[in-house]
Amino acid sequence: MLVPLATAGPLGGPAGPVSTVAALWGSTNRAASAMWQDPWTFPATNYVLEAWILPVGTGGTANNPNAQFASTGDGTGIAFRTNYDAGEEKITLRLDAFMPNSNVTVGTPVVVDKTKWTHVAAVNDDGMVTFYVNGVASGPAAAFAQASSGSAFVGGGSGTYNPFNGYLDEVRYSTFAAGAFVVGDLLTRPPGPSYLAQPAAASVWEGGAAPFEVNVAYDESTLYQWKLGGAAVGGATKAEYILPSVAAANSGAVYSVDVTSAGVTLPSANAALTVVPQKTDDTNFYRAAVQAEASLLAYFPIDGDTALTATNVKNAALNGTLDADVSYDGRTNRSLGQRALRFKSKGLVTVPP
Repeated sequence: MLVPLATAGPLGGPAGPVSTVAALWGSTNRAASAMWQDPWTFPATNYVLEAWILPVGTGGTANNPNAQFASTGDGTGIAFRTNYDAGEEKITLRLDAFMPNSNVTVGTPVVVDKTKWTHVAAVNDDGMVTFYVNGVASGPAAAFAQASSGSAFVGGGSGTYNPFNGYLDEVRYSTFAAGAFVVGDLLTRPPGPSYLAQPAAASVWEGGAAPFEVNVAYDESTLYQWKLGGAAVGGATKAEYILPSVAAANSGAVYSVDVTSAGVTLPSANAALTVVPQKTDDTNFYRAAVQAEASLLAYFPIDGDTALTATNVKNAALNGTLDADVSYDGRTNRSLGQRALRFKSKGLVTVPP
């Protein structure tokens, strides 16, 4: 299935492709799962197979310790394969060059991090295959000048067996003229955070909540520091920063965030806050009309709520309780009155029976 990640795919920003959706492979736990092209004819030399991956669990479906996620063929060719070591709880990825009766591991296998995207590439340059990880050669090249045969598979191995469990993105097969390959041709990204969406300016009702957020390529080690007018805001160290309640005096404030990844810090664009007076006559009229309904059982205006309780003005015994993935949003294009509830991920509000 194609799914949006909480912090998007591996690539982004003005310097490269934007990737906001990735394929989640193997989540259905099927023993056989893959897509294939029958046949793609790959030359014996001068081609590239590359992909971005983010494994889940063991890296194989149904907790299978072995998986394959991309190849140039199934009779002869090269393939990316993973193996899960239960004792050390790690996933090792290798590149294999194979023929019907032989199998050679190219370069040095690597342990794959399940908290960040990893780019892998196999480059056959004039019959010498090199295994690249995040744009860097992993171990020595190996001689392999056999044209690929059979079907090229993505998501699983030959016959769709040993399917991968995890996210796949930017899978690419390409060829190049002899002697023309350079590492810069790979779909890698420079070190540091890769912005997919900058913080946006917000127009917020007075008394409402003002959310600001930034979207970068997925990496759990990413650090955030929000700033107000260039000065760090204490405790504002997540991808999202929410002012719980804004006043007219806050209008014109400028927010930004410094994002750090792989030891590189990049500041975001600025996002200005505009505070707009509430249209109290309109909201009061609307609330009066709702509460005049004789059959009304519950009513949650949300305006005025700031904690984890959604107030039921009809029956306080049936107030709602917000979980961690629910917040408040007072932006004028997202709320009627002062503020609204903002649901993310699996957020919910629980109301007593």
